Amino acid sequence: MDNQPEEKQMNTAFLAAKKTQRIPDGIPDHESADSSTLQDNSAIAAISHPGFYRTANEDCYGYHISRDGQIRLLAVADGIGGHSNGDRASKLLIRDILTFWRKICDSFSPGREEEIIDRLKQELLRINNKIYAINVATGIKVSMGSTLALLLLLPGKAVTFHAGDSRIYRFRNETLMPLTEDHSYITEFLKTGTLTKEKAHEHPLAHVILRAIGTTADSEVEVNCYDLESGDIFLVCSDGLTEHLLDDQIRDFMLKHDSPHSIAKELLQKTFCNGAHDNVTILCTKYS
Repeated sequence: MDNQPEEKQMNTAFLAAKKTQRIPDGIPDHESADSSTLQDNSAIAAISHPGFYRTANEDCYGYHISRDGQIRLLAVADGIGGHSNGDRASKLLIRDILTFWRKICDSFSPGREEEIIDRLKQELLRINNKIYAINVATGIKVSMGSTLALLLLLPGKAVTFHAGDSRIYRFRNETLMPLTEDHSYITEFLKTGTLTKEKAHEHPLAHVILRAIGTTADSEVEVNCYDLESGDIFLVCSDGLTEHLLDDQIRDFMLKHDSPHSIAKELLQKTFCNGAHDNVTILCTKYS
């Protein structure tokens, strides 16, 4: 993306997809690239890899940056329901989010934060019901759906929208803070003290989630708001990363680097070293 005009770089929507994949009629023709390529437009670094044991990548990601760089949307979706179904759900989710966001982003003005947040939340509910309706209409044996980790950066405010076990982190003053909490049995076990973090990945329910987009009617995302400071670094990722790295390990890597590109690249390399058993997707941005 480095060879694109500056204006296009600062007002772009990106969709991770295979180059050979056809974008259906009626869908905006987002720029696409091979999913193993690290995309870096200086404001956001993004990479997605199928891992060493999967033939397909059911992760999908997208991002959008306003012209002045002050409003950013980053989203990661991890499809569920088996290959083709999960792949379809995650791509549909990301495409609809970007299509919607591009229409309303320029209408943002100070004082309208709550309205924008509510409109995005309602759009996610609409997409949920759209995917659910496809499941019902087609009689898919294993319902397709997708996790979602969406970060919206507005002036002075960071807003998270999530469902499932894809995650969002904030790195500030050498401290890594999870901004989302997995919707999973494992999270509930950790809360009650019946399971330790070190043993969580070995549990038979480790990959079972309690909430997703599209698997049930009217399933809603969890929305939370946080303060935003210059210098904050944000990480949005699928569970392919956190399956291999504990939060303390992620923090150690982020302490070593200041650029989103370097952080994303090294975190991916570490998942490779640890086996890369699942699809892994990493988006990273530094707010200034």
